[in-house]
Amino acid sequence: MAVNKDISAFGIDFRELWVTFAAASLGALSLVFPSGYSIGAFLLLLWSIYMLWERGIPELPKGVWVLLFVMAAYAVFHIADAWFRGEGLRGFDQPSRFIFAIPCLIALFHMQPRWAWVWGGVALGGLSAGIIAYYQRFHEGVGRVHGFMGPEHYGNQSTLLCLLSLVAIFWGSVVARSRLLIIAGVVGFVGGGYGALLSGTRAAWLSALILVPLILLVAIYFRFYKTASALLFSTVMLVFISAGNSEFGVQQRIESSVNEVASYFDGDVRGSAGLRLELWRSAQMLFSERPFIGYGQTAYQERITTLAEEGVINHQVSRFNHIHNDWMNALAKGGILGFLVLLGVYLAPITLATPNVIKPRDIPSGLLAVACLVIVGNFLMYGLMHNALGANNGVITYVFWMVLFVSGAISAFRERADAI
Repeated sequence: MAVNKDISAFGIDFRELWVTFAAASLGALSLVFPSGYSIGAFLLLLWSIYMLWERGIPELPKGVWVLLFVMAAYAVFHIADAWFRGEGLRGFDQPSRFIFAIPCLIALFHMQPRWAWVWGGVALGGLSAGIIAYYQRFHEGVGRVHGFMGPEHYGNQSTLLCLLSLVAIFWGSVVARSRLLIIAGVVGFVGGGYGALLSGTRAAWLSALILVPLILLVAIYFRFYKTASALLFSTVMLVFISAGNSEFGVQQRIESSVNEVASYFDGDVRGSAGLRLELWRSAQMLFSERPFIGYGQTAYQERITTLAEEGVINHQVSRFNHIHNDWMNALAKGGILGFLVLLGVYLAPITLATPNVIKPRDIPSGLLAVACLVIVGNFLMYGLMHNALGANNGVITYVFWMVLFVSGAISAFRERADAI
């Protein structure tokens, strides 16, 4: 039943104000509180339930129905897998977030947030990443900053905010034409990058090294020549400064990775790189034993412990509850089907967003498609060396940002001059 309410606040329909605040909170509050990444997602979920109750289900493109199916399939597979293997409710936790994001994706085709404010939230999140990193390093004396989560997840969250702030700069320059948003984007870019560097998260660094040049290339493709050139020069300078500054530990972390890999192939398993290689070898063993159904979480832990006790793999591997690689983790625990549902949640948004990058309907939808690909690309690369979707902060960040940008890229776009 539709409810006709033309309530407004400060000249904004209350529903638009609600979704804008929720979307902006995804970035702005993600690192400043424990579980801060869930605040915006929760508000967005509540908003979507209200919107669907008020307006029903809108007409959706076929590709969106495919994405909805993939999201549901991922959740159902992992929940059913945990249930039938007797792993209890703990196996429902992360997959359920995909179910919660489904009404959000649908409702966002009724109404979009004011994107200038969303990008402002991204920039604020990047700034907070830098401030928290500075405080923990120089006031608390922490070696690898971690915020309210582990250093690996903090590093990836910071990297993601850094990358999205780069897109925010282009939005401020070309769409909103706002110097304030451009400055905010630069601050978020620097702050997010600073937080990522002090976290010491090499997987996140790899993501940034690949995605920043790609974002700049897309900007050149969109003919944002001046902004792209200035950012390219600034990025190159920042990379050289970071690499040469011992405070960031970039050179030391890279050298240790090289040494640990070399030692591994000499038969000495040590350091995080060596243990990852041993974990990946163990995953291959488990997949070869059960290629179709995998082991599940509980049986995986038992089997890996047995292999360690028998001396087949290094004993240190048994203390990890995941493989430090999303793809191998899926193969070892869920078999081929687990691999396919993971592939689906990455491939579906890529197929929706890519056409709007190659042939954008307009500049705003093109930039939102780029942001969607940044989210997917970041998690794809981070997931090569860590369990990106194995923690609440990762899965909530991925799926809610993804549905937000997918809907923005392919829905009818409206941006008003008063959005700043």
